Amino acid sequence: MSKAVHTFTLFILGFLMVLLFFVRCDFGQKNELVPAEPIAKAYDGMAFAGSESCKSCHKTIYENHVNTPHYQTSHKVYKDSMYGDFTDKNTLKLNDSIHFIMTAEDVLYQSGFKDGTLIQKEPFDVVIGSGTKGQTFLYWKDSKLYQLPVSYLVGKDKWIHSPGYANDRIHFNRAVVPNCLECHATYAKNHLPMDFNSNSYIKNEIIWGVDCESCHGPALKHVNAHRLDPELKKAKQISNIASLTRQQQLDACAKCHSGLRKPLNMPFTFRTGDKLSSFRAPNYRPLDTTSIDVHGNQYGLLTASECFKKSEALNCTTCHNTHKNERRAIAQFSEKCISCHNAIESHTTKLNDQMKTNCIDCHMPSLTTSAITFNGLDSIKIRTHKIGIYEDISKQINQFLEQ
Repeated sequence: MSKAVHTFTLFILGFLMVLLFFVRCDFGQKNELVPAEPIAKAYDGMAFAGSESCKSCHKTIYENHVNTPHYQTSHKVYKDSMYGDFTDKNTLKLNDSIHFIMTAEDVLYQSGFKDGTLIQKEPFDVVIGSGTKGQTFLYWKDSKLYQLPVSYLVGKDKWIHSPGYANDRIHFNRAVVPNCLECHATYAKNHLPMDFNSNSYIKNEIIWGVDCESCHGPALKHVNAHRLDPELKKAKQISNIASLTRQQQLDACAKCHSGLRKPLNMPFTFRTGDKLSSFRAPNYRPLDTTSIDVHGNQYGLLTASECFKKSEALNCTTCHNTHKNERRAIAQFSEKCISCHNAIESHTTKLNDQMKTNCIDCHMPSLTTSAITFNGLDSIKIRTHKIGIYEDISKQINQFLEQ
């Protein structure tokens, strides 16, 4: 090959590489303007975009939110997501006849044995619970979703018989109905949406975890409005939660934090801003705060508190930022108390430095819950949301602090 031809060949190759670079850059810019595809469609046709689609515009909020117990309250099983032991402490013995074994094979399994004979063996398919206190597990049988009989209690570091299960039999057929999933998933489309006892779901139309769209609603139109017009500054096609009334904001939280409610409407149709009583009815007397359980009705307990009654603005988000993981942020919550009760000198007990950063353990203590019980184990404690004066607990804490 002559020198001139060689030089010309190198020139052409270089030109093509430069051209390819600009073409790729142009394609990259166009890719950002491609509309997002729905990951699921609600019963009314509104489409979900998924939390991942929020990341490009709300990066910090997204990265904080995926670490919250809300977001992690349900997800598909992967081995690193499991707290329980599958090797040394992987057996739960109920009595001389019945025991369960948790094993890690090609997938994770839970097996029930009676008198040494295998009765049923099912895979761990779905985790319910962020792991703050425990995890329970679900499995698929075709399109139907069931709960596994053995759960895991983090505080006790042991496998336990799932709450409500009898110790005299092996029970793998507890159906997971929409009323359960509505508080542990953003969306789950049922084959029979008006049958509140149906546990048959469309698998590719489930969004696990309580994510952005659980509160903000199906957001595909919002995502695409801003994706296709990057210069758009004002939020479009999304609800402005800050503009809602206090009761509307409370209802959004009460949907899951007001005890077990009887469904009145199709599951997963309540949207933030709706009137909750049109979708779910309480199964307790709303004004009977003496029987409200500390686990299931944070809303009822809060609204029974004098702090709430004497305030026109206090609601759940006064103290809680749902975009962040605030577990055990006692000092942070106490700052909220002090911001209203700033005359701490008027406190009946002289406050030391430690007490000034912990209003919570005295005035919102952890109490024994009757909502979650386990055979053979003591009841667990859950923090009450009824703000008040608990003299016995305050006395115990004061004695401890004075030591």
